Amino acid sequence: MDTLPKRNTARTMQGFTNMQGLTTTQGFTIPELMVVVAIMAILLSLAVPAFNNTIRDNRVLASSNELVTAVAMARSEAVKRARMAAVCPSADGASCGADWSTGFIVYVEKDTVVAGGAPDVDIVLKVNGEMNATVGTQTAGANNWIRFSSRGIAEELVTLEIKPETCESGNSFQELTISLVGRASFTKKTC
Repeated sequence: MDTLPKRNTARTMQGFTNMQGLTTTQGFTIPELMVVVAIMAILLSLAVPAFNNTIRDNRVLASSNELVTAVAMARSEAVKRARMAAVCPSADGASCGADWSTGFIVYVEKDTVVAGGAPDVDIVLKVNGEMNATVGTQTAGANNWIRFSSRGIAEELVTLEIKPETCESGNSFQELTISLVGRASFTKKTC
């Protein structure tokens, strides 16, 4: 009767003995580990600055998208309620302010407000807190709000620049334009 050779699985201090009787060691030596750590450090030093730029760009884009969502909501509510609705900067979440970076509100205007008149908040629909970017307004009439009529038409063309907190040369920012019909478009620009 033929017997198969027994597998030698004896454990030694240096490692394991394989079927050919050779001893193999397991693990890494210290120089090997140091080379791997050095390569990882070099790769991380190259990747971290690019990752910071990606985080900065994503924060700007997220702030831009929050504003677009608020504008769409204001336009929708204006048509639904057959009343003027608007988006304006607000630090307290109840009244309009001047700095978009402190937050903004979506609200329905009181019935007494006329087109082009100062904002008069009746019902606050949405409060958005502090933004992760600096927002600058450039509008034709220099209003600091985006208002829609009961037919969903904007009072004026509005352009907002959404920039990172520190807009260094070479960084990018978003220019958000709201057309008279409420269409939002983005343009990526550099600082």
